[in-house]
Amino acid sequence: MLRATDKFDTDAAGRTDYRCIWAAHCFNVRMQTVQSFPARRFQVWKYGVSHAQLLLRSTKEQGQRTRVDVAFKNVQALKLATSIENLVVRLASPEDAARIRAEAGILDADSNVFLLEGDGGIGWVIAGIAFGHEDEGDYSEPSPLLSGNWNGPGWRLPGSP
Repeated sequence: MLRATDKFDTDAAGRTDYRCIWAAHCFNVRMQTVQSFPARRFQVWKYGVSHAQLLLRSTKEQGQRTRVDVAFKNVQALKLATSIENLVVRLASPEDAARIRAEAGILDADSNVFLLEGDGGIGWVIAGIAFGHEDEGDYSEPSPLLSGNWNGPGWRLPGSP
């Protein structure tokens, strides 16, 4: 059901490429853990209004040899700290999702509600999909998740064939 982090080939620059995908359509267990990142600090890295895309990034700091990007597409609402230590991303239970949608004023029950838990508390993102990528990219390199050219394993929107 869940894909663990898989090691892929090296890119043209000789960096190892790690990919991990998770999407809401994969889960049918209440409060299923989508992904957890112990001992990592994530920051809100980018939000693109035109495609409603949110990017969280954990850079190669504090002895980490990889960076991790977590992206959300078709974002409708969010309540989130700008920095999150020890991130855990979960799909909200139906009850929590209904409460959060009501708080946000979002009537679309087809979107997914993702809970983002960290040392400082719990935030949430209402979005169509969440997915991630781990690589050895540098601090300021663009994320492959938002490039429009990335088609990692398991890529598909919830509900699509």
